[in-house]
Amino acid sequence: MAPAEGAPADGEVQRGFAERLRRVFDASGLTHAEFAKRSGLPKGALSVILKRAQDPARMGPSIVTVVAIARGLGVSPGWLAFGEGPVPAGAFTAAKGPATTDEGLARGTKK
Repeated sequence: MAPAEGAPADGEVQRGFAERLRRVFDASGLTHAEFAKRSGLPKGALSVILKRAQDPARMGPSIVTVVAIARGLGVSPGWLAFGEGPVPAGAFTAAKGPATTDEGLARGTKK
């Protein structure tokens, strides 16, 4: 089934989610153990989620998992999943590489 007109292509949502997750996690300064405790997810969950998000053929995390991750990192679930809403203060400040806009992430391109 083809995506609706204007909808992101297969894999773009997951790649955007993975990029936002990686960058906000890096900017948080948390260890994987601290993140696990704050989010209530198992210690290795973050690595598994990031790895799977790179494969557009795989399903992304459940909404319950996205909410747990967002709460653990102090960001909005809508922003984390889809780049919708305001960018959390400092979300990309510690990231390496060029700055990326939410609009670019939503389209799967960097600006």
